[in-house]
Parts: sequence; structure tokens; C-alpha cells
Amino acid sequence: MIHRTLVHARSANSLRAAIALELAGAPFERIAIDLTVDEQRAMLLALHAAGKVPVYVEDNGARFVLAQSGAIAEHVLRDARPELFPVDRRGRAATAASVLAAISDIAVQNALLRYMAFDPRNVAFLRDRVLEALRAALGGLADHAFVCGDALTIADVAHYPVVHMRRPLLERTGGFGHVLAWADRLRALEPWARAIAYAGLELPAEVAP
Repeated sequence: MIHRTLVHARSANSLRAAIALELAGAPFERIAIDLTVDEQRAMLLALHAAGKVPVYVEDNGARFVLAQSGAIAEHVLRDARPELFPVDRRGRAATAASVLAAISDIAVQNALLRYMAFDPRNVAFLRDRVLEALRAALGGLADHAFVCGDALTIADVAHYPVVHMRRPLLERTGGFGHVLAWADRLRALEPWARAIAYAGLELPAEVAP
């Protein structure tokens, strides 16, 4: 019997891992972390040297610890939900490219936009970069139901958290109606709703003056 644990906060990366685990369907324990509390951060560091969330733990007598939300999603969904991984060569490549964009450029810029709100010029620059990256990555939603076409893939899991976090900004900016409609369809699904309840976070639109 495998005991599964997700150590998380309310963050885009945690939400990505949470959605994946909810989609996988196997029971797991949730441990919410406040990184500003020294005792909780010490517990996290004891699990993984990077000291960041999310961290996923499997224990069936031998403990397996995995960080990085993209790796967690890949690990828990590959066998449980194989239909999320296209099998044709081009579909597989397009989905991989979309996932990598979600967990690298877009996720990093989103995090910088959240934590570097000290100089309005920096914030405006990062805001525009995030919006440009989202437009490029999610433009296909204007013609298709999901990020990589007409079927749900792991790319939808990868991209959803930043859209969720930045929904007020996307609403204020305009031109993202197709993206918000996609997000509404996903958040109505039970695995998404469950994950959002404990790991979701929305930030106000006013990220720059």
C-alpha cells in the first residue's frame, strides 16, 4: 500500500501538482505549508533540500520524494491518465512544448511578477511579458476546446494555475475571453475544484500603477 502526501502552499506550482493528483484519483494526504513559519520551513527542508513547494512523497516502506510541479504531474498522471499524453509524434511534441512553456518561462515570469513588486517599471515589464507569453501559448483556445487541440492533455494541467492566479489581470486587460472560458470549463471539473479549494490563489489585477 502506497501512502501519498502532497506538501503544498497556495501557489501556482502547488496548484499544478494538486490538479494532477486529483486527476490521478489515488488517495493522498495534504499538508499545507506557510513558508514564513520557521518550524514549517524546517520540516520542508528535511523533506527536500530546495525547501520549496510543492513536494510529493510516496512511501510504501521505501520513501520516494519528488519536487518540481511538472515532474510531479508527469509522475502521477503517466500511468493513471495515459489519455492525457498524446501518442502520435507531432501531438506528443506539441504537448511537451506547451508544458515546458507553462513550467518555465510563464511560471517564472508569473513568480517574478508576484514577488518583485518594488519598482513599478519592473512590474510593468514583467506583467507585459507574462501577458505576451500567455497569448502565444494559449492562442489555440480561440479555435479549440483545449490547449493542444480537442482533447484534454497534460498541457492543460500545466497552464491552468497561472491563468487561475492572474484571472483578474486577464479580465482587466481584455482579449482573453477564450482563455477565461477554457478556465471556467476546467474549474467546473471536480478534480480542479478540489485542488483549487486548498491550493488555488487569485491575485488582484493591480500589479502595476
